[in-house]
Amino acid sequence: MKWKEPGAAAVLSLRCLSYTPERWGQFWAKIDRWGFPVAA
Repeated sequence: MKWKEPGAAAVLSLRCLSYTPERWGQFWAKIDRWGFPVAA
């Protein structure tokens, strides 16, 4: 599988968040509060 830099950065960020439970909770709290930006 080939990754471009933005896609690889997004996957790496999610993997890092998933390995740190306190940050994972903070991430979802932010999503719950502000929503998730979706490209049009």
